[in-house]
Amino acid sequence: MKKLFSFFFSITLLLSSFVFKSEVLAQTITNDSAVMGAGYANDVYYSLNTGTVVATDASSYDIAFYTTIWSAAIITNDGRGVTLWAYPSGDTTAWNSMDTTGLSTWPPLYNGIDSWETGAFNRNSKGHPDYGWGVYNTITHDVEGDSLFVVKTLNGDYKKMWIVVKHSAENTYEFRYANLDGSNEQVVELNCMPYVSKNFVGFNLTTGQVVDREPAKDSWDLLFTKYMGLYGGTTPYPVTGVLNNVGSVANRFYPVAPDYSDWSAQPFSTAREVIGWDWKTFDMGTFTYIVADSLIFFDSTKAGNIQKVWFTGFSGSSSGKFYFSRQVVSGTGIAEWAREALAVWPNPAAGSFSFETDEDGLLRITDLSGRDVMRLQTTTGRQTVSTAGLRAGIYLLNLESGAKRFSQRLVVR
Repeated sequence: MKKLFSFFFSITLLLSSFVFKSEVLAQTITNDSAVMGAGYANDVYYSLNTGTVVATDASSYDIAFYTTIWSAAIITNDGRGVTLWAYPSGDTTAWNSMDTTGLSTWPPLYNGIDSWETGAFNRNSKGHPDYGWGVYNTITHDVEGDSLFVVKTLNGDYKKMWIVVKHSAENTYEFRYANLDGSNEQVVELNCMPYVSKNFVGFNLTTGQVVDREPAKDSWDLLFTKYMGLYGGTTPYPVTGVLNNVGSVANRFYPVAPDYSDWSAQPFSTAREVIGWDWKTFDMGTFTYIVADSLIFFDSTKAGNIQKVWFTGFSGSSSGKFYFSRQVVSGTGIAEWAREALAVWPNPAAGSFSFETDEDGLLRITDLSGRDVMRLQTTTGRQTVSTAGLRAGIYLLNLESGAKRFSQRLVVR
């Protein structure tokens, strides 16, 4: 009997030890950092599961093209001083006679803070088929340039620029640029196909060179970078912070206790600036950065889990070092978790989409600013929804069923 008791006691201790170790493992906190370098010289691409993927020269490119075949997004290196203006006095027929008198009064164009699809060149978009720099041709499926621009480059030169066409099927861009007086005109054909494993391929307008600078898009979650944010919510201002990878989702909670872990309490956002820069403030008395406490972020990673992230320090421009902690809070990512309760197809959608759910509740469709564009009462089973009232872009489907919350991303063409 003593031997039997001893056996069960040993087993109990073993199981208790296993459970305890499993709980400790599940709650392991990793303290880490990302270093942009003095003067924020580099962009740092970071994986929440493996750490820094690559640090790359942040001042190597002026503009960059989204490599996805059916995207027309073109961004500028706005955080490094690259500035874009749309020519207000004519269309592409004015290429040879372009007059930049009064340039200082033209409104500058910067990359949108919500979506990587809204590059500086896309800021005057009216929605599909108008993409800001050009219009989609429904017959050829190409985007044909209808606007002229002026670009202030990294080294302070001014160039006029015309994105002539994107041949969608071939995934190639043709564009022209020259000095404002028309001299040194260059015609470039950029093939994005060799770079489709990355989000963007860059171009340097001074050297005339393609800049392949990004790691594979599936290898990182966060980008530590300098970019043009909105100070006070309205004024464009260069800031240093953290952007989410294309297609990633995240959310933020404030104020919460340090041990807060209920990541599903509110919908995730596909906006690129969920984390952003405003988790820190500069103290003019001590000349140091103060990091907000009680602020927690959750991010669904490319590796397929959900990590909790909170910042503990920031060095400023002396070393460009971010201090933060991270912790796995779910072994299943938001996409897999949501798919169990909310399936959406086709995605991207054109004309209509269908969704299927096992939950009764309210389906809220929101744009990237968080504004509701549609609300539907759901029942278990399949429903089809027209996209006739939705502009082309990225939306978030949020299903609320009692205390449960499920989210899926929807792209409308």
